[in-house]
Amino acid sequence: MSDTLMVIAIDIGTSYSSGFYSFRNDPKEINAVEYFYDKVPTVVLFDKRKEFHSFGYKAVDNYKQLSDEEKRYWYYFKDFHKISNEHKPTELEVTECSGKRLETYKVYGSIIKYFTDTMLTKLRRVINCDIGITRIRIHVVLIVPPVFSRSNKSMLQKAFHTKVLFSG
Repeated sequence: MSDTLMVIAIDIGTSYSSGFYSFRNDPKEINAVEYFYDKVPTVVLFDKRKEFHSFGYKAVDNYKQLSDEEKRYWYYFKDFHKISNEHKPTELEVTECSGKRLETYKVYGSIIKYFTDTMLTKLRRVINCDIGITRIRIHVVLIVPPVFSRSNKSMLQKAFHTKVLFSG
């Protein structure tokens, strides 16, 4: 890991999530994702086209601003402790607050992508250049609860590979 420029750690919690990063030049200094002091609510909002819209406090605020009619077509995921407890690892979809379903990989993958994109933006500012970020070595660590089954862990890995590595 001596040539690693950045390590990213993402904790998708049941109620709150957090993301941290550290740079090679100062590995003992661990930073929280910008704009998140410690934690952010694990809440994710998708639009009516099932595209990621927002996460955390922004998702909460954006959802509140929707009319009741608009809310019928948007996807609002919160209470991840219920999702985690009720979701069977073999299911390909998770259920949001009003009962609509969306692909599991899309939901979790969008959260992971949100954190990695936010931290990569920070990295670009720190190194003060616009080089292709794919040439920089970055390690991503997904923190999972000890109670997660092997299949839940596999789902998070697949979500990461699907949304972060192979999406634009």
